[in-house]
Amino acid sequence: MSYVHLVKFLESMMDHGVNFDDGIRELIDNAVDAEADEIWVLLKKTEGGVWQVIVADNGCGIPLSFQDESGQEVDGIPFVMAFGNRGRTSDPNERTDTIGRFGLGLSLALAAMARKDGQAWVYTRRKDKESGEVLDDKWRRCWFNYQDIDDNNGYLPDEETIDSPPIVGWDHAGTIVVLDIPNPDRRRLSPARDNLLRHVGRTYRHRLADGLRVRVSTDSTGAPGQMSHRFAEIIDPLWGIPGSKELQRLGPSASVEYPVEDIVFDGEEGREEIRHPITGEHSRISIRMARLRPHIVERRLFGSFQATGRGALADNRKRNKVLNEFHVGRRQQGFDLLREGREIARSSSFRLYSKAGDKNYFHGEIDFDQGLDELFSVQANKSRYSIDGDLLDLIRGRVEGVFTKLREDHEKDMALGQGDDGEEPDGPVDRIVRAASPRLPTPGSSHSEEGARIRERNLERAMDQISAEYDEPIEEARKRADAASRKAIECSDEDLAASHRMEAEEAEAEEAALIERREEWFGRVTRIWETRQPVRISKEHLNHGIAFEVRDNGDEAQVVINTSSPFHNDVYSAVDGDGSERKRAALDLMLMAMGYAEFIQLKMDPSLAGFWEDARTDISLRLHQYIEAMREGGDGE
Repeated sequence: MSYVHLVKFLESMMDHGVNFDDGIRELIDNAVDAEADEIWVLLKKTEGGVWQVIVADNGCGIPLSFQDESGQEVDGIPFVMAFGNRGRTSDPNERTDTIGRFGLGLSLALAAMARKDGQAWVYTRRKDKESGEVLDDKWRRCWFNYQDIDDNNGYLPDEETIDSPPIVGWDHAGTIVVLDIPNPDRRRLSPARDNLLRHVGRTYRHRLADGLRVRVSTDSTGAPGQMSHRFAEIIDPLWGIPGSKELQRLGPSASVEYPVEDIVFDGEEGREEIRHPITGEHSRISIRMARLRPHIVERRLFGSFQATGRGALADNRKRNKVLNEFHVGRRQQGFDLLREGREIARSSSFRLYSKAGDKNYFHGEIDFDQGLDELFSVQANKSRYSIDGDLLDLIRGRVEGVFTKLREDHEKDMALGQGDDGEEPDGPVDRIVRAASPRLPTPGSSHSEEGARIRERNLERAMDQISAEYDEPIEEARKRADAASRKAIECSDEDLAASHRMEAEEAEAEEAALIERREEWFGRVTRIWETRQPVRISKEHLNHGIAFEVRDNGDEAQVVINTSSPFHNDVYSAVDGDGSERKRAALDLMLMAMGYAEFIQLKMDPSLAGFWEDARTDISLRLHQYIEAMREGGDGE
């Protein structure tokens, strides 16, 4: 009796859970490993509504033959399409598998994307790796079809030779994969193209910087050179790769990179001695850490630091959306994990630090070579990995001191950002702002860093509570799904295997539902704290001459500007609505600082109410005297 039930095995592989973007990236991995520097992806719909995906590259192609484990020579294309094959070839152009070795593999990507009702073709023509000379006059082809394989007892058809490739005008050597996908997990071509370009631009950013070109088209007419297409743009969350979208928009002065010593596995200082399987050099982990300078970034994106005024809260969501695009925020901060320059995980703390508001402008990379695959426990679909405690300790030893320096520099930049932005002050309002600002405590407001910290601390606590509730159940469901999937693959009893598959599907559905619920709560809590602030400013006609009042609204203070006071009539109204955002913001800052101080102290000791009322009366008198002195040309001390 066969140890593996062929049909059930294929069905299990087809249900492996490979989504559209992961499958395309797997095909790109294969092209990169074949040393392609040009990759073209075409997405189109056939007349019957079936999606067709074509991934073509100009790499060195698939060898003519391989030796299987028994030493027999077998055709090259069926060999690489078959599950589990790892053979040898005498072809000098054999690829080195720098990034694809631990991926899904061509076989699984084709099976999982085409599924039962689809099919896949692989075309190839070889070229010399060194000279680039095309070695074959004709193209070789093989195909995958579930029903044919079932009818053929698991055997793929033999290779055949054809005169021309399936793409009109394609004159390169290399490999072309054509996939028919009856039921893709995406429904529209343009969003699929845009999403793919974003993923490719970030996942392969270092390869793109080294000259790789990936273009994506949804135009199915004409030759590739004549079709409308878009090239993948380098997306660099560390803001430093030349040619990246981030560097072009923000400029080199917007980010600071902090040097971190590589971890080399050379057998010294208690580290293992591990060598790269291809180069023979000692394997290493390279760490990059960078920080954006907030005052430069926000001025370049929004025209000013910490945009203020009445429209600031209404525009807060738009502002955060822009910052998210440049990898700024609690969800975007963290380390990316890269294998040989190819991203396999993103924006994680990896338990190396605690995510907090003062790290929103931080990002890092941990890049390891394939000699360390076992240490990082990289698994089949590249999204599953594990970093053990000893390895984390090694990495933590490199980055802890950098975080201290990074935090200190961030605080300096925040202070610098709230200073004068280069415009020469003029008039009473500007002199009040210039004289008063250095003497004020940092206010708790939506326009200040202290206000942002308050919101970030509350948001962080809320996020941690949500994570504590959902992360463990999600991980448990994931483990159950993995275990059941393994049992289904290994089980020879058809009924029992079906039971395991059902168990895996239920666990996967539970995991997906928990993740969706957690993300929903993350979004809900974030929206709440985006609009909550410790201090609000309003205006009202009051029956006295004091400049402002402070009211306790529970978890926030309300500063009410008296529209009948000299301060409002002579100063505040002059910058309220005339476009002088910077001036009004500075006045708001001053009022909020004083209002928040009163609010907090009265929360702790209500008996100080009389003291604060006297203080506001005295402040109002001094403000009036200051204004009069400015009018007369004095110093207004």
